[in-house]
Amino acid sequence: MILDLDEFKEKKQGISGRGDEGEGEPSSSSKPASMEELYCRLVKRDPVSFRLLETLLRSSSYMAMSRLSAELCELLYMGSNLLQYAHDMILQTPDTVRTPEDEESSEVDRKKLEQMLNVISITEVFVEMSARRVGGNRIKWIIIIGMAVIKVTIRICLLFHHKRILVSNASTYVQLSDRPKAWIGKRSGIRINQTHPSTYIPYHIPSRESVMAELCYILKPVGHLLIYAGCSSKSWIPYLASLGLDVYSLKHLNKVKNLTDKQSMELERRKWSLLLYLFRTPFYQTVSHRYINSILETCDKLPVINLITDGLGDYLSTWRKVYGYMWGS
Repeated sequence: MILDLDEFKEKKQGISGRGDEGEGEPSSSSKPASMEELYCRLVKRDPVSFRLLETLLRSSSYMAMSRLSAELCELLYMGSNLLQYAHDMILQTPDTVRTPEDEESSEVDRKKLEQMLNVISITEVFVEMSARRVGGNRIKWIIIIGMAVIKVTIRICLLFHHKRILVSNASTYVQLSDRPKAWIGKRSGIRINQTHPSTYIPYHIPSRESVMAELCYILKPVGHLLIYAGCSSKSWIPYLASLGLDVYSLKHLNKVKNLTDKQSMELERRKWSLLLYLFRTPFYQTVSHRYINSILETCDKLPVINLITDGLGDYLSTWRKVYGYMWGS
């Protein structure tokens, strides 16, 4: 019996010794972090530096307007927007791993639709410009119509199935102060991201009036394309029809209360986008053309401002030929 007890003690000490040795070394079954995981950690650890990288890329696209082709400038601009959108998604993702069962399937579907809509909105201009260079105007218009139909389908699904109005556009940039903040432990150094404030606001089911206003905004691109196909390029009918739908939509959506932060930003973006009507045909050729050119000529004579406006007039003519810039929504 004494021998059995001695053997039991020796076996117990051997097992505990091997356990202590295993704690000091990483387990062979543990997988090293992938490049994607390492990049996400870097973005969450130092978002300010990555914000500067986004700004640098976007600024380089502006400064290179008179030196590079319009397609290359748009590629830089698209890359900066895609990078910012990816960083925003990373910063808004909680540190704790959530399984698909934690969220309702409808909520997961809604997020996927919004992500698809944002990616299309970011890339549509570059795709259009590339299609025109490779295949000419015929391929360009096929791409324009195809992307417009896809975007309208996604927005209608979000409106009627998910009851969402004022879906945030990718061009509605998230400022650094609006990005999710984090709490960092003083002793442990553990970082815990906080959820974006807008997610705490309960979402209100839109009224029938606001749904009709949002539907007018959604159908505006397809309506404009249909009217534009049956009229001359200098006709006022597509211009006035699009302007009327925008004014009607903004008039009723402006009455909606209890908007989230993203919805308020999207509403402000739509209001500011009315300035594009100054550059749209036929108002630009008839009224605003001479005023805008005189302003650019005056800016070219100023010492510092001419560094920014240099080549802007030439790029403006190219910019106006891009349908995604002029009529995209």
